[in-house]
Amino acid sequence: IWVFSALTFLLILILFGFMIIDLSRQKKLAEVKADFINNMTHELQTPITNISIASEVLRKGTGTLSGEKAAHYADIIYAENQRLKTQVDKVLQTALLEKGEIELKKREVNLNTVIEEVVGNFQLRVQSRQGQIRSSLNASQSSVYGDPFHLANILYSLLDNADKYSLSSPDITITTTNRNNGVLVA
Repeated sequence: IWVFSALTFLLILILFGFMIIDLSRQKKLAEVKADFINNMTHELQTPITNISIASEVLRKGTGTLSGEKAAHYADIIYAENQRLKTQVDKVLQTALLEKGEIELKKREVNLNTVIEEVVGNFQLRVQSRQGQIRSSLNASQSSVYGDPFHLANILYSLLDNADKYSLSSPDITITTTNRNNGVLVA
């Protein structure tokens, strides 16, 4: 009887241990999902905001905007819409991410070119707050190996935070320089 009681108690402890491990995994998964949702909310809000501002300028400026400016705003809307579409596609690929099957599409990318595109699309948003954004792209060797989509997302996030945490009119400068066989972005 004593051996049976000890084995039963040991079995209960083992089951209890497995339950604690499972609860820990579920908690970690819930944290990862919450982080993912927060990150995607942030990533989706930026293009939506830029589309909203550019379309509002077009709507209010009908008849007063030059064709060149109207085309610029239309290009911003188009580019941000494409970015939004890509973001939604990324959300739909979360099952692959959870399985560890998502792959970065790495290639040689000119970082200065990516920054110019991001700054161009972000300019209107900063100007709507009477701010300014400048770029000083001094890196002569600005090619990096990476996924252009994710590099652009990093830059959008940095600029979004710079805009969001500016107390008044944002004054943002983004620079590139060559350092230690790489590119420093500041």
